[in-house]
Amino acid sequence: VARRRSEVDDTQALLRDQVQLAAHDIAQMTRLFEKTWTSAQEARRAIEIFKDYVENKGGWRLVNKGEGKGLSNESDLQLFFGLLLEESRFDVNREVNNGSGPVDFKISMGLDKTLIEFKLAKSSSLKRNMENQVEVYKRANGTDSAVFVVIAYSAKEIEMTQNAVDDLLLNRTDTMEVVIIDAS
Repeated sequence: VARRRSEVDDTQALLRDQVQLAAHDIAQMTRLFEKTWTSAQEARRAIEIFKDYVENKGGWRLVNKGEGKGLSNESDLQLFFGLLLEESRFDVNREVNNGSGPVDFKISMGLDKTLIEFKLAKSSSLKRNMENQVEVYKRANGTDSAVFVVIAYSAKEIEMTQNAVDDLLLNRTDTMEVVIIDAS
């Protein structure tokens, strides 16, 4: 029995040493242990790409039918945006309802969760939704991280949205981030 115990101890020590050497080599030769990419960074990256495409690369033609009409509904915009998250290493879900209504996107990996809510600037409930809706979703989903994305089809809608952001004191440290996308 003592001999077997000694063999088990030796095997455990050998495995421990090999794992430590492998971890050291991986840390020295790869970027595996660098600071991890968060769900908030993944959400912001996708939103920045979408915003740049719509505003600077002619993408507004896909989301704006002209005459301030825009796409028929938010769902069409969400489907278009969702393409940017197809290759994400995060778990990406649409219309997640954890008890307080469906949030447009939930990007998560374990306890790291970020929500994305889309609204059209022409919505009559835009300001109220900015003030309340995402906070309710954040509580239901157990996260403090969310981005509110507004699609505006005219200069008037951009101004109205920016005024609502200013009135509600958003886009400041420790407040909800609001991204306005100019699809005019």
